[in-house]
Amino acid sequence: MQELRNGVRIGTRCQDWRRVIRIREFARALLWACALIAAAAPASAIVLAPHALFIDHHTRSGIIYIQNPGDDVEEVTVALEYGYPVSDSTGGVHIELIPNPPADAPSAAGWVRALPQKIRVQPGARQAVRLLAQPPAGLADGEYWSRIIVSSHAAQPPVPVSEDQSVRVGLTLEMRTITSLIYRKGQVTTAVALDDFAVESAGDTLIAAVKLSRHGNGAYLGKIEFVLTAADGAEAGGWEQVVAVYYDLYRRYSLPTTGLAPGNYKLRARLSTDRSDIAQSQLLPAPIVERTIGVVVPDGSGERR
Repeated sequence: MQELRNGVRIGTRCQDWRRVIRIREFARALLWACALIAAAAPASAIVLAPHALFIDHHTRSGIIYIQNPGDDVEEVTVALEYGYPVSDSTGGVHIELIPNPPADAPSAAGWVRALPQKIRVQPGARQAVRLLAQPPAGLADGEYWSRIIVSSHAAQPPVPVSEDQSVRVGLTLEMRTITSLIYRKGQVTTAVALDDFAVESAGDTLIAAVKLSRHGNGAYLGKIEFVLTAADGAEAGGWEQVVAVYYDLYRRYSLPTTGLAPGNYKLRARLSTDRSDIAQSQLLPAPIVERTIGVVVPDGSGERR
């Protein structure tokens, strides 16, 4: 028999609570499943073009295109924030975003607007967003930077997980895609200096460490190439990677040497603005910088010969 207390049947009450607990446990399980699905999701639900936008003081506007290659409608928000690449003590690089930059920072984030700021992009569709610059009066000649931050998530309602739909589980997986915006006024120049170049051996890999500093009033956008030559002058290996130097930068590059005979080699580092992912008309010219140092490739046991 069910116990009566204050006119309420305790047994029925407990059954209701058990039902609520089961629903909540199922909801938690569903959330874990959704989290595992999210972990396997692609890194970006949208595609941006171009990956670097350049605006000059005469036109004061530019366009980015947002494409949705997925199967869901994407809700997209476009924002701007000051930022640039910075390096850490290990030679890794990340984009440092600075919401409140100092007054003397070359930031364009405060006077460039995205029109529109929020859009819905249908599956397979592409939509244009205009970036309109309204610089302050008396803006000095030079280059000004911002990051375009495009946030997107699928436009879908929460999933009901109970018969009476009193409990719903919603998972909103938001992706952020960040690209650069560069605004130029007047005479803008750039150059890069290779302040330090060192190489160490780590098993079947050479670790090339470089310290770079930028000169001029514009960011240095180029590439770094490494060419390894044997004692007889024959080329033994080559590697290249794009590089962007806004301020001083410390980088470490892993250069595999698997299959190379042990012995003495020379490694040349070459910095140039000859890169194919940005139109040459948008790249600031700069002198080529080169430096060569001797290196030793050890044998398979790690011993030098």
